Amino acid sequence: MKTEGSKKSFDLSVMIKGLIIGTVVGAAALFLLTMVCVGAVIKMETVPYGAVAPIVMVISCIGAFLGGYSGARVSKQNGLLLGAVSGTLLFLIMLLTGILSGGVIGTGSLLRFLLAATAGSLGGIAGVNKRKKK
Repeated sequence: MKTEGSKKSFDLSVMIKGLIIGTVVGAAALFLLTMVCVGAVIKMETVPYGAVAPIVMVISCIGAFLGGYSGARVSKQNGLLLGAVSGTLLFLIMLLTGILSGGVIGTGSLLRFLLAATAGSLGGIAGVNKRKKK
């Protein structure tokens, strides 16, 4: 049973540090996974058009999960919130990148947002609950 003295207080500076680190790690993971997929497409020379959207969604979920996980590991508090915000920031980065490259906002954008926020939240929960090795 937790006592009053063992409660962690909310530290905004630690949360912001975790959010920045989580978003940077998630963006780096997105970039690396995208480059791996681009390399695979170049190697295959052709890819079915219907496979592109699911691949992008899986990549964004993995990146958001890793971002939420790493941010929560740094902050050690509020993993659900931190992961959701990190996933949302990663979605906004992807959305802005897509718009700047000539893409349009469609109904799939809402699904990508929900998936990124959910995956980031799950990563945040996993990051906060990860035990250190003894």
